[in-house]
Amino acid sequence: MAYETPIPINYVTKDYEGFLQMMRELVPTLLPEWTDLSESDFGNVLLQLAAYGLHVLSFYQDKIANENFLVTAKNRKSIINLCKFLGYTLSPQVASTVEVTFTKFADKLNEEIIIPKGTQVSTDPSLGDQIIFETDVDLVISSGVLSASVTATQGESFTGEAIGVGNNIANQEIVMERESILENSLIIYTVENGVKYTWEKVDDFLKSTSTDRHFTANLDENNLMHLKFGNGVLGRRVATGVPIYADYRVGGGKIGNVGVNKIVYINSVNVRGIETVTNLVPATGGMDYEDIEHARILAPKWYNTMDRAVTASDFETLAKKVPGVVNAVLEETFNTNNDLNLYIAPTDYGEASEELKNAVRNKIRPIMLLNNTLNIYSANYVRYNVFVDVTISSNYANDIKKNEIETLLTNILSPIYFNFGESIPLSYVVGHIMKAIAGVKKVSVDAIILGATPTPIEDEIICGRYELLIPSEIVVNVTGGGV
Repeated sequence: MAYETPIPINYVTKDYEGFLQMMRELVPTLLPEWTDLSESDFGNVLLQLAAYGLHVLSFYQDKIANENFLVTAKNRKSIINLCKFLGYTLSPQVASTVEVTFTKFADKLNEEIIIPKGTQVSTDPSLGDQIIFETDVDLVISSGVLSASVTATQGESFTGEAIGVGNNIANQEIVMERESILENSLIIYTVENGVKYTWEKVDDFLKSTSTDRHFTANLDENNLMHLKFGNGVLGRRVATGVPIYADYRVGGGKIGNVGVNKIVYINSVNVRGIETVTNLVPATGGMDYEDIEHARILAPKWYNTMDRAVTASDFETLAKKVPGVVNAVLEETFNTNNDLNLYIAPTDYGEASEELKNAVRNKIRPIMLLNNTLNIYSANYVRYNVFVDVTISSNYANDIKKNEIETLLTNILSPIYFNFGESIPLSYVVGHIMKAIAGVKKVSVDAIILGATPTPIEDEIICGRYELLIPSEIVVNVTGGGV
């Protein structure tokens, strides 16, 4: 059999033009009798169709391949699964809490009124979607007292909901129907021969025995809760025909951080004698699901900590894993007390609450070296204003370009993209505007550091090693162009 020289294939070719050119170059070798490659030739039309199909397939091939790597994955499901390989779980939503005040009708002053635990109050339903809160404990408004307050948590509770039936299959999985279930509120139980058994949530079944009523709970990319039970060796199976029930709360997120006097409506119908309800302080603590960009950056660092706090990077990574902390930096003093000063920035870039500091402290202290003293402080911020003058071409509208530039600057100057001690060159702003905004002819940027005496900036907005730059005001002036 005669040896045939293999046809050379350019595997780097990925687009329509490349595929079309490659096939045209093969025509003289494979079909020397085909000499007419004009646009009107039907064979050329077939080549174009094939090139288009290969272009589409190449796009999806690259897209699927990129989903296998944390740095290039775009799909939330892919990032969730890749993070699991590193032992990292994306933070779930957190519900906000608030103190609400109930006030009796004046003629009920001398009556005792009980507001039961779980009473629902909400924002004004006439102003849009209600944000519901539920009281955490029973509230007793005694005789002779007109009003009293109680804490409430955002969300809506569901109890005794039948979510499935056991089938004695190894690692039985149940997907709960409602979205945004708060993981820390989840209680799973079964009723076996008339006896109620509560199952314990675990991170995995590695330490579970065949008799342990354990389950795992994980949110998917659609914010649906997946429950998984044991296989009979690592964790107990759910016996055939055994009903499975759940108590849980749905809610959470920053949407629950409502302002003062926004909770004004009583949803529960079993409350009598109450004239008004309101919140004299804002609701706080509500957190959205962890952003995939945050997880993409933090997951490899989390893996490097190996669940211990030794290096400065370990402390910073562990702090940023606490819901509500967006950035952190550690100062090693090397003094006689071995003080470690950890500065944390909450997601709103304000003052860190004592609750948030305690959450970070509780996360780190059990796994840090005993001869160190951990001090946790709110971040030190350096706030600044930016003034941008832009000249654009005459065929662009000023107001549209102004909005585009303001949106761009709000994004690129967000403190989420900068570390403690990282300065911002004014050329960084100029470069992004020139690259991203069409029609820009000239850009001029000035900035001032705010404080008791505002300080003009020449070339670079600078902050200290343990400080974080925060934009206070972005002023954009556009000239040239049309109306």
